[in-house]
Amino acid sequence: MKHNYNSIFSVLAKLFELGKSFLLILIAGRYLDVTQFGVFSLLISISAIIGIVAEFRLQEIIFRNIKSQHDITKVVGNTFVISLVFSIFGFFIITFIGSLDYTGNYDFIYMLYGLNFIFNSTRVIKFSLIAKGFSIQVIVIELISLVTVSFYFYLNIFGVSYDVLSFVKVKLIDTAIISTLILSLYFKIYGFSLVIYKVDVKAYFNGSLPLVFSGIAVLLYQKLDVIVIKWYLGFEQLGIYVANYSLVSIFSLVPVVICQMYSGDLHTNNGESPMKYMKKMNLVGFLFSFIYLILAYPLGDFIYSGKYNLDYYYYMFFSIIPLISAVGASSTQIMIAKNIHKKVWIKSILSLLLNLLLNVVLVQNLGLFGCLLATVISLIIANYFMNYLMNDYKDIFRIQTRSFIYDRKK
Repeated sequence: MKHNYNSIFSVLAKLFELGKSFLLILIAGRYLDVTQFGVFSLLISISAIIGIVAEFRLQEIIFRNIKSQHDITKVVGNTFVISLVFSIFGFFIITFIGSLDYTGNYDFIYMLYGLNFIFNSTRVIKFSLIAKGFSIQVIVIELISLVTVSFYFYLNIFGVSYDVLSFVKVKLIDTAIISTLILSLYFKIYGFSLVIYKVDVKAYFNGSLPLVFSGIAVLLYQKLDVIVIKWYLGFEQLGIYVANYSLVSIFSLVPVVICQMYSGDLHTNNGESPMKYMKKMNLVGFLFSFIYLILAYPLGDFIYSGKYNLDYYYYMFFSIIPLISAVGASSTQIMIAKNIHKKVWIKSILSLLLNLLLNVVLVQNLGLFGCLLATVISLIIANYFMNYLMNDYKDIFRIQTRSFIYDRKK
């Protein structure tokens, strides 16, 4: 029972974090003009890709090691070293990209947004606390930050003026508050204790590196649509697409978070079988696809005041994404549990190239719907069919296939 409560609160803690990020995008989509929202969307997309390197995909490694009864001070010390180094690296990358803007309008905005990477280096500590059962405390921290940022937004922005810098400041304040409170919580519970071993740092680095390559490839093909739409269709169509994709992403991320948080049993000797785990996660994906299909149009109409509405057949295709995301996330967790995830980046890069080709061809011929079609096709291939093409993952493909088939013996 305690394990179930911890899992539930772990999901809630993660949803608070992701929910605030998407809420910021939704509010920006409502109040910024098309050009400003296009600039903000491009900044978010670039920072998301750099963020994979800056955060170095240590979450899965943290959960696996803490579930294996490793000392939390050792796990935190080793992962924090990696996270801090790459967070600083991420800051310099995005600052450099901002400096390429020779108009001088957005270089400061990019540099300011880059500070989020440095503050986010404490996320490894937050993941460790969640894995140790302190999810409620983490939720309280997220709530404190949400209330503070909302108060700041009301006093300084709401009803006054809106620009990209306004939303960048809100994001930075939120990250800084959470970072400070997470550090305070950790030091209160465990004291000023961070154990660092070079051998373990190297092991964590090597364990996360394939996930980093995979994550970069995945995000690149998720964000390719932003670049292609901007290139071929312009800022107005980009704003419409990003606004709608942000909505479906919320419904897609919930199954992904649930897959991550319930993956702990896969790492124990008497844990849940991969087949049973994947069947449950498929049901979660189906549920959120169905909920999105019902709520997408009225929700988009309510949030964006109807300025980004699409024909209903768009939403039918968008509704496939939560299920595909759940299938991909659960199979990734099984790969990590089986320690066969080191070649995930290969199929991610192949999927990236496929998505690029599909986007270029379909967007020119079908417009915005072509971009959506390219995204759905590439996700299905990446999360399912690509496993069949790689010998290391044929067993994962078989588990995925059987998980969609009702078995009376079970």
